[in-house]
Amino acid sequence: LEVTDPDLPEAQREAFLAAVDGYYAENPTADRSPHFLSMLREDNLAFAKILDSVRAHVPGTRKRGNQGES
Repeated sequence: LEVTDPDLPEAQREAFLAAVDGYYAENPTADRSPHFLSMLREDNLAFAKILDSVRAHVPGTRKRGNQGES
């Protein structure tokens, strides 16, 4: 997040991090695929969707689309 969107407002940053915590609560790493790269791809896509969702809920923020980055 610090690299891909360092100018994200604090409220959105907190919302993103809370949503990521929720994602990990629902998808514990111990319960997932043993394939490391597959898990990273899943997480990367999920984080991009979370970030898009966070941006969509705040008027006037730019939405970069799902680029697979977080």
